Amino acid sequence: MLQSDSARQRPRHRHPLVVAVSLALVVACQSDSDTSRPSTTSSAGLVLPPDDEILTKAYAAGPRTPADFYADPRLGGDTAASVHHVDSVDVLDPTSTAAVSATRYELCSDDVAEALAWSQLDQAHRHTPANLVETAETEHYFEFTYVRDDLPGWLGHARVLRCAWLDRSGTDADAVDGPAGRINQRPLNGRLLKTAGEYLWTFSRFNNQPHVVLASAAAADGAGWRLTLTLATLTPGAGTEAGCDRIDVRDWELAMDSGGALVWALRPVKSMDARSGSGTPERC
Repeated sequence: MLQSDSARQRPRHRHPLVVAVSLALVVACQSDSDTSRPSTTSSAGLVLPPDDEILTKAYAAGPRTPADFYADPRLGGDTAASVHHVDSVDVLDPTSTAAVSATRYELCSDDVAEALAWSQLDQAHRHTPANLVETAETEHYFEFTYVRDDLPGWLGHARVLRCAWLDRSGTDADAVDGPAGRINQRPLNGRLLKTAGEYLWTFSRFNNQPHVVLASAAAADGAGWRLTLTLATLTPGAGTEAGCDRIDVRDWELAMDSGGALVWALRPVKSMDARSGSGTPERC
């Protein structure tokens, strides 16, 4: 089974139609917090799916993203493999004080030799180093594929981002709020932002079973652009009534200014209690 950075035990990279509506009555099993009140729009004004559709997607085993969402070529197949980004901690001596205190972010380079050197240094720091078998590159990253003698059929894909596309220097790869780097491709537009944001989501904490992306949309925002990923998160047993789960709908927004600088912000939209004991998801 393929694994993204977020699924590995070792932290890894491990991405509008405005409708005015009146608020519906709060159902009995909802909490009294503002974020649990019914809403038909996200914080960015995007129309949300009906509640029954949100429930169905939150409880479903898959798919977890919209049809036009970024699909990584190494993920989703049956090959035993892993994908990770060489980061600022990987290239440090793991026994050093610097490695313990360093903030982790994905490295970038436009020099394949430098990227390869970082990847091989990362391998040298591992308990079970692997052997390089392939080097590839796209407009977004350099990729180095490794195999291990003790894991027949396994492939490990190590990536170094291309600075000409996305520079994550000085960010925190595990943060959901705050600086997210800079897009260096030109011209800047919503398509570039959507690709970058959905790519970063793919290797984030939100790419796992409790979370589903309800919508992904980029729109002009003043002199820049804003990508809104509307997420639903299922937390079993966390409802306000016994036997109820909790579903939190949030917007994970990636803003890009006129110079390409990126900033993440996670904003609550609404919450609701639900259950699926009968096989059909329903509000409590």
